[in-house]
Amino acid sequence: MPLIRDFVTPSTLSHTLRQFEAFSFYGDPYVPVTCIATTAISWATAYQKRGAGDQLWTSYALAGGATVCMIPFTIAFVLPINQKLYRLQSQVEKGEVDREKVAIKEMKKLLEKWNVRHLIRSFMPLVGAAIGAKALLQEFRVCTQ
Repeated sequence: MPLIRDFVTPSTLSHTLRQFEAFSFYGDPYVPVTCIATTAISWATAYQKRGAGDQLWTSYALAGGATVCMIPFTIAFVLPINQKLYRLQSQVEKGEVDREKVAIKEMKKLLEKWNVRHLIRSFMPLVGAAIGAKALLQEFRVCTQ
């Protein structure tokens, strides 16, 4: 998104906002499903490990928890920015806002917030994967000894 944000001009503003919409449109159906599936696998493994008395169940439970946190975070902190950007796009296309003075500044400010929040959101499943990978490596060490 920094490239989209940094190279916007009054003549490309509407196109830039449509690019953002397309970017989020294509990720919307896949990211939550992947997140939920990954979390389900982690939690199913945690459930199985707990039933077997394996202490690693907590690691798998934490891995799933870290991953699934991205959904409420997205709903609370990212989607409101998306909605503001969509609203801005509509206003630009209808000519309701001044492209040079209002819309570009507003869009850059919103994209800057979006970038930071997206970065935070992106680390949640990464942390979950790291916790799960560590647990998996611990299992392999136990199996090979």
